[in-house]
Amino acid sequence: MEEKLNEMEQAGIITRTSTPYSSPLTFTLKKDGSIRVLLDARSINKKMVAETEKPPIQLDVLNSFHGANYITTIDLNNAYFQIPINKDGRKYTGFTFNGKSYVYNVLPQGLKTSVGSFSRAMNLILGPEVQEFCVNYLDDLAIITTGTLDKHLEHIDIVLSKLNKAGLTCNLQKCEFICKEIKMLGFIISTEGIKIDPDKIRAIQEFPAPKKIKQLRAFLGLCNFYRRFIPNYSESIIPLCELLKKGRKFQWSGKEQKAFDFIKQQFINTIQLHHPDFNKPYYLQTDCSGVGMAGVLYQIDDNNEMRI
Repeated sequence: MEEKLNEMEQAGIITRTSTPYSSPLTFTLKKDGSIRVLLDARSINKKMVAETEKPPIQLDVLNSFHGANYITTIDLNNAYFQIPINKDGRKYTGFTFNGKSYVYNVLPQGLKTSVGSFSRAMNLILGPEVQEFCVNYLDDLAIITTGTLDKHLEHIDIVLSKLNKAGLTCNLQKCEFICKEIKMLGFIISTEGIKIDPDKIRAIQEFPAPKKIKQLRAFLGLCNFYRRFIPNYSESIIPLCELLKKGRKFQWSGKEQKAFDFIKQQFINTIQLHHPDFNKPYYLQTDCSGVGMAGVLYQIDDNNEMRI
């Protein structure tokens, strides 16, 4: 950890200085095994005024890929660390390690206002003129072109020029240029539609049977994020949801295990959802039973095929 902090200090991310505010420091391991330093700012967050700017609704981002012929994703190097903090506000990001006091010079992960501040910065940097072909959800940035390859290259040049003008740098190894399919927001997004990221399906398949409420909530939270890909999902999870009722003793029996296994099985062969065509009518097919309700929103394509 000390080696990582020395590296951050040399990079200008943090500075040794005194501050009346000090939050605990935590860390997680990245996929490559390197350390990600996090500020446990729960205490100072309670006293901070919330940032009103927010990232776009995730569903709106996913709907932006309709009609895409070419997709490029841009990965920013340590995105938050490229956004500086006003000098007067840096004292609130203080932390202590081995008796040494530090503050952040840039946006730390964990601060209440970091997400909103980063969204505001990216909106200012990119400007309204790229909204038709560029979407960003926090540090996920995609360039979407419905036209020709030449037009897509033009769009890439516009976005990269804006990032360069703002002094932002990209991680070229993680950028994907001129693609038909990308991985973003936990999904595989292609010019044809949206599928669940296989890594997420694997995480669901490998999830052990819950032994307590907290583990069950974690499993359902993971599955609920992808519920629209699973037919009759709400009915399938009823036995598990029963365990979450107030005053209900957590008792895992054969009924719960059967429902648990069935849900995991459903995620093996999930469907692909198509991008909506806002120029075509929508149709809603519904169904209900004594224990649940279901619905399918779909459109009819030019070949008279149903597109869910």
